[in-house]
Amino acid sequence: MKTKHLVIAAMVSTTLLPFHATAQISLGTRQGVSFSTLSKIGDIYDNDQFTTSYTGGIFMNVPVKGHLSFAPEVNFIRKGRSDELNEGTLGNRSAHYDYLQVPVMVRYNSTLSESDKYTIFFNAGPYAGFLLKSQTKQAGSSEWTNDTYKSNDKDPDFGLIAGGGVTVPLNKFKLQFDLRYEMGLTKLNHQPEDYRTKAISLAAGIMF
Repeated sequence: MKTKHLVIAAMVSTTLLPFHATAQISLGTRQGVSFSTLSKIGDIYDNDQFTTSYTGGIFMNVPVKGHLSFAPEVNFIRKGRSDELNEGTLGNRSAHYDYLQVPVMVRYNSTLSESDKYTIFFNAGPYAGFLLKSQTKQAGSSEWTNDTYKSNDKDPDFGLIAGGGVTVPLNKFKLQFDLRYEMGLTKLNHQPEDYRTKAISLAAGIMF
């Protein structure tokens, strides 16, 4: 628990770091699709039992110096896995977890043209995902059942994000396309294995 508090404090601190008063802060929204699974911490992924779902939210791009900026976000994302082993039964089940996810990433922006309009960027940083709801579905059934956890079973999902994308000018706005990979570091409760969340997401957005 102490480690989790330190991670949260570090993420909040990065959003409060000073930046140039004249820096142009950009706001934006992103919408896309995520492909997630559950696997052990050392695995990038386990198998092809992916859960496909919507993901989206809002973000801020805060220039710091040169090509570097901070990119805090608030997103909704669903993570899970299809037909995982159901401990203690003879069947399989699917499970998914809905999170309010708060990444705080460092972003490197590199220009693609002399006019500095087209840019390619790379970002990486930690995230905290706060569990909103979790559901399970038995194999052969079409009905999802809400899980009833105690408060201490709803611990945040801490992890790391790495990815990149491109921004394209559109009148007074900018279109943004990004691809990212997420690796959870927190063990999920009520799982038969030492599972963490893993996800790949592709999203498009608009920067204002």
